[in-house]
Amino acid sequence: MDGSPMVGLNRRPPAQLNMNEDEGLPERWKIWKLQFHDFRTSARLSSAEKGFQMAMFRHAIGEQAIRCISTFSYEADEDPEDWENVINKVESYCLGFNNDAFESLGTLPGVCKLSIDTDEQTVVLPIRRLPLTVNETFEKELTRLTDLGVIQQIDEPTDMVSQVVIVTKKSDELRICIDPKPLNAA
Repeated sequence: MDGSPMVGLNRRPPAQLNMNEDEGLPERWKIWKLQFHDFRTSARLSSAEKGFQMAMFRHAIGEQAIRCISTFSYEADEDPEDWENVINKVESYCLGFNNDAFESLGTLPGVCKLSIDTDEQTVVLPIRRLPLTVNETFEKELTRLTDLGVIQQIDEPTDMVSQVVIVTKKSDELRICIDPKPLNAA
């Protein structure tokens, strides 16, 4: 058996990468990359010419990823036909996809002005009881939201008081919301 690529091997590349932009993309990428590197090693692609390596990479990664790759921009010193440059761009894309809209707070341009109907009766709702098991987590989340400037602590009575609603996420973190029915009426 000579040292040429693919000689004597009946090894298939990994299944095409599912590029659906969701929270599973970083993990799918890590698995696909590992499988591709195993395929590349066993098929001896590193000894093949660059054009052949790129063709095998595109064949393996699939149509969805090729469409995504076609949108990448490259620096003057980066060759878009060098599979190592492309795989680094794909990795940055896939691992960077953590949907920042839900990871941190952003701001919208402009100023939001809320109008309140002063003829509407104000409502002070009673406090909902929280399960004792979430008290510590609840306090930590309130502190985090206060530090981010999302909410602020007040020490004086107000005309409107909404009830807190908590939801436990799959990650065991808490999502803290309010029940806005009375606020929406005003």
